[in-house]
Amino acid sequence: MDEIKIWNYIIKWGIAKNPGLSSNLKEWSPENFMTLKITLQNCLPHIRYFQISADDIINNVKPYKQILEKNLWTDIKTRFISQNQPISSLILPPRTILTQTLPPRTKSMQIFVKTPTDQTLELDVLPSDTVKELKQKIQDRDESSFYGTHFKGNKLDDSSRLSDLGIENGSTCYCYI
Repeated sequence: MDEIKIWNYIIKWGIAKNPGLSSNLKEWSPENFMTLKITLQNCLPHIRYFQISADDIINNVKPYKQILEKNLWTDIKTRFISQNQPISSLILPPRTILTQTLPPRTKSMQIFVKTPTDQTLELDVLPSDTVKELKQKIQDRDESSFYGTHFKGNKLDDSSRLSDLGIENGSTCYCYI
């Protein structure tokens, strides 16, 4: 999110918290600005002012400069006039932008299940499926009753995920009575 959007949301929120503040900024008194400053005192230090463009500073921040500390406003102006001049205000690093793409879905895999009736079922499962979900898929395909499942000689716990048990594409599980 752009820093100026955060600034604008905070200002809008602060004004909404104080219904006595006029929507016309030209009608504001010094007391109105002080009211907004007090309301936003815990929010303002988290704004990355030095990540906001000069145009946005002039159009969006400058009208509210009275709610900023004088030293901060001086440093903001100084930074836009000369990048090399030292400033005393804390400069927060740019916000971390998280990618908004979802990770790829895990692909299904085919496993084989030997039933107590010696039938071999071919099932499509996901590595994230639990043993309980696997048992349900077996029941949906084979009506014979069974007590449990095992893989490589180990009884499978219903809450375990197939991938955690080492079950992968082409594996064979066994059902027992």
